[in-house]
Amino acid sequence: MNIKYYLSNSKKESTIRACFITDRNHQFKIQTSLRIEPKYLDKKIQRAKSTIHGSEVFNESLTELHLDLLKQIRIMKLEGIYEWHTIKQRLKAYMQTGSFDNQKSSKLISAIEHYLYSEKNESRKETVRKYKILRSLIQQFESKYKSTLITASLDFTVVEKFRHYILFERNNRNDTAYKVIASLKAVFRWLLKEGYQINSSVFTVNQPVKSSYEIITLNEDEITLLKSIALNPVLGKIRDCFIFQIYTGQRFSDMQQLSPNQVKDHMWTFRSVKNR
Repeated sequence: MNIKYYLSNSKKESTIRACFITDRNHQFKIQTSLRIEPKYLDKKIQRAKSTIHGSEVFNESLTELHLDLLKQIRIMKLEGIYEWHTIKQRLKAYMQTGSFDNQKSSKLISAIEHYLYSEKNESRKETVRKYKILRSLIQQFESKYKSTLITASLDFTVVEKFRHYILFERNNRNDTAYKVIASLKAVFRWLLKEGYQINSSVFTVNQPVKSSYEIITLNEDEITLLKSIALNPVLGKIRDCFIFQIYTGQRFSDMQQLSPNQVKDHMWTFRSVKNR
């Protein structure tokens, strides 16, 4: 969809209208709050002429408006809204009130897509992957129960049913179910901040983590024995990496980024991958 600026028919100072164009049969204009005399608007570049006082500030306002409107169109697409009439009505409401509705709602899958888009420049690949897994699990849940989850309709019962699906029908471990529910709650908190209608009961769903795993440690004699065992070249490298982690206390992802220029005066200095 293209956005172009036009002036209302007047020889004096006129209101700028934003025209949304998909094709010849699908276009409409919305009045903005910006005004300018026709002789000062360069229609070719869609900006005020540089010869007038304050053109830089005025053009900056036009650019910000253009980017904001494109953002609202992308948001609607992420929410699964493609109908021309709905887009038209929501954009008109946005220009008049600054929001589509007092309380927004959409498909949960679309909301997660919206969340991923907003976080793509801030989150690490591992974090993005976590929410893509959440999206996939919700799609499988919807397919199994032949339903579509809508953000405004979610409550404790629905989210609890999803938790049971993860834990008992898919037979995932407690810690996996815990991470999935934690990710879902993070999306809910973000949606609330963005003005979506979210039932507060969804935050009361709880998934405890069982701490029944035995912690295994090696003593110094066992480490010495591990160092002395003859292994083939492949296993030898794996053993060396493991020993290196024992001596440095660093996780594997940090060891992977090790390079000679990080070591100076017997000191390894680096920025951790996990928490940056």
